[in-house]
Amino acid sequence: MKHFPKRILGVKMKYTAQSHNYSFLRSMARMQRLKVLDLTFPQKIAVALIPKIDNWLIKINGSPEPPAEIIAYYFGLFEAKGFYVLYLIGSPEFDADDDDWKYEIGYEPTPKYLHLQGPDWNGLKPSVVLEKVLAHLKQSAQLCTGIFTNAEAIAVGFDDGDLLIVR
Repeated sequence: MKHFPKRILGVKMKYTAQSHNYSFLRSMARMQRLKVLDLTFPQKIAVALIPKIDNWLIKINGSPEPPAEIIAYYFGLFEAKGFYVLYLIGSPEFDADDDDWKYEIGYEPTPKYLHLQGPDWNGLKPSVVLEKVLAHLKQSAQLCTGIFTNAEAIAVGFDDGDLLIVR
């Protein structure tokens, strides 16, 4: 029996030609790239996997490990001149009832910042940007690996707003 390793949605899969139909798996992977997510926001949005964010997360997962006391991660958002910026910090504290844990910075990865600009981001309201980022992070396989594996909490939000828990 011959095995064919393939990558589907960035995950290396191993299967046999006899037990799985490769074209079926490929078509399923294409369908999974666009999902309609029901969020806590009033509307449903269609979110495609955002390669720019995943590539940034892959770089972060390849950067030096954070200190062992880091238990929570915060993806912060803010508006710059004409674009949005996403950044990541790690914290040795987490309190589900108090958002101030995000100010206890114990880890700053390299690269820390990601500029969200271009036709997919320009002109969007902050609430839509937050929805897109939250939806992407919830479905990103990168948050299940590397530095995020043992995190107690991962949150996202605009610096001047409330935090939304990713996991």
